Amino acid sequence: MSRIRSWLLTVAVVCITLLVAGCGSGGNVPVKGIVTFDGKPLAQAFVMLHSQEPKGKDAHGSTNASGAFELTALPGLYKVTVQYSEPIELSSKLKTPDEVKKALLEAYASRKPSVVIPTIYTQVAKTPLQHRVPEDGDLKVDLPRAPP
Repeated sequence: MSRIRSWLLTVAVVCITLLVAGCGSGGNVPVKGIVTFDGKPLAQAFVMLHSQEPKGKDAHGSTNASGAFELTALPGLYKVTVQYSEPIELSSKLKTPDEVKKALLEAYASRKPSVVIPTIYTQVAKTPLQHRVPEDGDLKVDLPRAPP
């Protein structure tokens, strides 16, 4: 009986070890970068790395107040897109979902955003932005108001 317990314990330890090893980083490497718009940091932007490798995986992250972001990605070539929408502040007096929805629709209809990223940088098929992880080092993305 103790031989069976010993064997089961050994199998359990091996399985747990393989499971833990399989849950590791999987080859991911850290990617740091900064996004600017016309040379100024772009806060709260959504950065997406679109893998151009057959077995690659996309990666994404958001920028902080300084325009900086951190994410992890598999090594390889990526196309880079950036999405941005200025936050909308709503009154704290709104009580129902319908009131919030109505206020959002009115805010979107009446506002003129100060930052409008050219669509070339928001679409995978059109973006000229590329980055090779990790060989290219930190990712610096400056989005000019008028694309090249």
